[in-house]
Amino acid sequence: MLIAYLLTWNVQMSYGAAAEDVLGMEQQAALRGEQRAAIFALGLLLCLLMLLPILNLLVPALLCSSVCHLQRRDWGAVEILTNVK
Repeated sequence: MLIAYLLTWNVQMSYGAAAEDVLGMEQQAALRGEQRAAIFALGLLLCLLMLLPILNLLVPALLCSSVCHLQRRDWGAVEILTNVK
């Protein structure tokens, strides 16, 4: 349980900040719930990339771009909750 929390902590913290001005707290929570598995996989991938000496420089850029992509991708799936196109 602790490992799962640590792997997804960075992604979840960035997830809320990426849609702070666009979505409400309930909508952000709904999107996070819909993409729990994708957030975990992304956290695991970024954790593994941090272990590689040169590729770890790309982690902040990958974190920001992938979190924004995850949110925008799922807006259509939960259109009723978000009312954002």
